[in-house]
Amino acid sequence: MQHLIKSALAAATLTLALASCGAATVQTPDAQPQASEAQGQPTGAAEAPAAPAAGQLQAAALPGEGPNIRVRVVIDRVVGFDTEDITGADEFYMGGDLVVSKPDGSKKNVPFLVAPPFDINDPRGGESHEISWTVLDEVVPPESDIVGQLVAYDEDAGKDWGTVGPKFMDAAKATGDALIQTGNAKAAVAAGALNAGMKVLDAAMSADKDDVLGLFGFEGTTFRYDTPGAIYRSKRIYKTSTWGWSTWNYYVYYHMEAERTYSAPTL
Repeated sequence: MQHLIKSALAAATLTLALASCGAATVQTPDAQPQASEAQGQPTGAAEAPAAPAAGQLQAAALPGEGPNIRVRVVIDRVVGFDTEDITGADEFYMGGDLVVSKPDGSKKNVPFLVAPPFDINDPRGGESHEISWTVLDEVVPPESDIVGQLVAYDEDAGKDWGTVGPKFMDAAKATGDALIQTGNAKAAVAAGALNAGMKVLDAAMSADKDDVLGLFGFEGTTFRYDTPGAIYRSKRIYKTSTWGWSTWNYYVYYHMEAERTYSAPTL
């Protein structure tokens, strides 16, 4: 009899334990909280957890690793207050080179060309030409930095940009990559790469050479986790003359964007 009572008690205890286990909620590492729960509001009846977004899955697959940074460099607009051509509009275009230096010491060379030219005049108050031209869009590790060079021209000699453009890019890329391999500093790489591209432009011109309006360097910028989302800058390209023959006055506006991401570096 005692044996039967003990068996009955053991069976009842096992039933209660199984019932308790069935009522428990098990959350897998990939499960995400419901919207109301994330906002600190009662959820009411239990619901199946939502599937994580692709970015969240990728983040979970990299435990302990910090995010990278997506960097974009965009030339926003050019504003002209005085043109080189004293009879009317300038045919404005730009070329340049950026060098990305990563924390492991490696460097990547990224040339760019803003062409064919566009007409820009100098009415009272200045004429603004919107460009919104992205010259860099890459994912880099934190503590990477960027330097660069840009040259602006007024086109006087017409060119086949379908041919000249790719030749400019190829020459700047090959020269910049070679300078990196021989251990040159990043500023020297950018200058050398742009100079190679400018030689291609010179070769494409007739006796009437394009006018160089100005050459300037992009300010060196290091990208960290606390880098502001966007950094806006401008450069002035101008010439004044005591003779009054030909003067010009331009402002080039550009910005850099930094966004944290778990995507792998692309450079």
